Amino acid sequence: MGIGGLSGVRLRQSIFFIFYLLYFVIAFLGTSLSKGEIFPIFSWSLFSHVAPIFHGYEVEISRVDDMIYNPPVNFFTLKNSFRHAGARNISILKAARAYHLAMLREPSSLAALRSVIEGKYLGGVRRVDYQIVVVAYDPLQRWLTGEVIRKWQIAALSTEDSR
Repeated sequence: MGIGGLSGVRLRQSIFFIFYLLYFVIAFLGTSLSKGEIFPIFSWSLFSHVAPIFHGYEVEISRVDDMIYNPPVNFFTLKNSFRHAGARNISILKAARAYHLAMLREPSSLAALRSVIEGKYLGGVRRVDYQIVVVAYDPLQRWLTGEVIRKWQIAALSTEDSR
């Protein structure tokens, strides 16, 4: 015998019934509130705080040794040329952002940041021509179609220049 004379199956059915009854009562009360939600049970604005346009840094490669890419390709597509590209190591994007901020605030640190980008992420080849860009895109559209709304080139660099 279970609780209050209910068997195991009847007890589970009663618990589920009470749970769903309470759930719908709370849902009904939630719609009558001015905000329209009871967090964390009901939250109707799951994605209301996500910006429709995202801005991010990317590194585009226009040349690796004798191979020229026109238009330039994203660093992460060149898995065969760069070890960190295959691992999807986003630290290069953080370094690109730091390079851009250094251009604006602390130009004396540009050479050190550039040597990090070229030594750690773009090493293992003789020559790499690359650009640091900021891209604006709708995340869903970019995921579905690859579409970018706008692209700004921050810097055009080459490992040949820094040697």
